Amino acid sequence: MKKNLLLIALLFFTFPVFAAEGVYLEFRITSTNINGTSKTYNSAGNVRSEMTMTNARSSAPMSVVTLKLHNEPNTVYSLNEKDKTYTVTNTQSTTGYKEDDFDVEIVGKEKIGSYNCTHVNIVYKKTGHKNQMWLSRDIPGYASYTSVEDNYLGGSEFFDKLKAKGADGFVVRMLINGGRSEQIQMDLVKAEKKNIDAGMFSVSGYTKSATPANMTADQLKSMTPEQRQEYLKQMRERYNKQR
Repeated sequence: MKKNLLLIALLFFTFPVFAAEGVYLEFRITSTNINGTSKTYNSAGNVRSEMTMTNARSSAPMSVVTLKLHNEPNTVYSLNEKDKTYTVTNTQSTTGYKEDDFDVEIVGKEKIGSYNCTHVNIVYKKTGHKNQMWLSRDIPGYASYTSVEDNYLGGSEFFDKLKAKGADGFVVRMLINGGRSEQIQMDLVKAEKKNIDAGMFSVSGYTKSATPANMTADQLKSMTPEQRQEYLKQMRERYNKQR
C-alpha cells in the first residue's frame, strides 16, 4: 500500500494550478485493496495535498500531507501532522515527459456521472506503460485547472497535446496501472474556486525531521532492492507513528 500511496501522491502533483485565486480539488481513490480521498488546495502556485487511505487488510487509515511551494519548485515537504515535523524531498533530478515521449489514443466519447467526457489512452513510448483518462469540458473554468507547472507528467505540453487531439478538458477519471495487475481509479468529486488561507502552505510550527522523506518515482527506481527494502521499512515506521 505504501508504494501505491507514494505513486498517487506524486501523480496528484501533476495538477497544480498557478492562479491568484484559490482552487480546491477533491478526488475519490479506489482499487482492489485500498480506498481513500485526495484533497488538493492550490493558490498562487502553491499546492497542498491531503491524502487519507484505508487498506482492506487494516482498519487504521493512513494519512499523507504534502506541500509544494511556488518559490521552491524543486522541493516537496511531507508533513507529519501528529508530531508536527516535516521532511524534504528534492525533485530537481526528476525528468518530466516531453511531447515525443508519449502518444495519445482517442478511445471515444463517454459519460461519467453528469460529465460528458473524452476517453483517452496515454501510452508512454519507452515503457509501453498505459494510463487511461476521461476529460471533460463541462467543469466551469476547466481551462484554468490545466495550467500545469510540473515535471512529472510533462507540464503544459501534456495538456497541449491532448487539446491538439481534440481531448481538451479536465480529468474527471483516471485509471493507473499500479503493478501486479492492480488498477488504481481516481474520480473527481469536486472542483471549485475558493479563498484558501495562506497558512495552509507553511511549515511554520513544524520541526524538520531526520527521517527520509517520500522519494520520487525515479529515485525509487534507481535504488537497489536492498536500499528500497530499507527505505520502505523506515517509511513504515514513520507512518505507524502517525496513527
